[in-house]
Amino acid sequence: EVLPSQGSAWSGLGVGFTKVDGAVRPDLALRARAELEGLGAAGGLSGFSSSTCNPGSRHLWLRFGSEQEQAQMPPALLELADSLAGLPGALEAAGSLLSESEPGAVTVPRLRLFPGLMAATYGPGSYYVPHLDKYSGGSSGFENSRLLTLICYLNDDWQPGDGGELRLFASKDAEGKGSPGSRIPELLGISADHSESTSSMAHDAERNVDIPPLMGRVVMFRSRDVWHGIQELSYARWAVTLWLLADTT
Repeated sequence: EVLPSQGSAWSGLGVGFTKVDGAVRPDLALRARAELEGLGAAGGLSGFSSSTCNPGSRHLWLRFGSEQEQAQMPPALLELADSLAGLPGALEAAGSLLSESEPGAVTVPRLRLFPGLMAATYGPGSYYVPHLDKYSGGSSGFENSRLLTLICYLNDDWQPGDGGELRLFASKDAEGKGSPGSRIPELLGISADHSESTSSMAHDAERNVDIPPLMGRVVMFRSRDVWHGIQELSYARWAVTLWLLADTT
């Protein structure tokens, strides 16, 4: 979808992305945010991140794959998870219809829902550097099976100038065979890293578009291809993220 205020900038990025405004009812978004704030006040969120990738952020995982896990979730967050969880089936159905009407026009991957929401809040001064939603140890390292990232925003009080926009970037070939990020696992002695850079692709800092984190807005993009980050904030921003995986069964 082309953003009306930034059509020329967006149309030149060439990455897979869409946004749906009003995808989540305002009352549900407000109740879900209130539940998250309650969980945070009760100590349910992680500590403030000290990572150079996303300093100052806090998060919480909410699993809903079993009846027991669902029973432990606050009601509005469970309803929100249920609403977002219906998207894989809708996407596959829409893709199948397009394939029938225009054979060969689109390849429809089989999707698998990861039954967990990641709720995150970014306070004043927080940000997230450009990255891909995959974990990689470089060209020969582990890569997860995330295909699509879905983000739902819960911010009724956001105003221009507050920061916290989702910034999406065009991609470009990385210079040379490898890039600095591909050595992170080796330097830290770990087998995987959150892929701020890879051996084959990098973000184009000069070509980007910003998406305000408006309440009830759902943003969806290709996890493995779309470079994105979060602009520095001057207020508390809330969002929940759901991932759709490649079905390898």
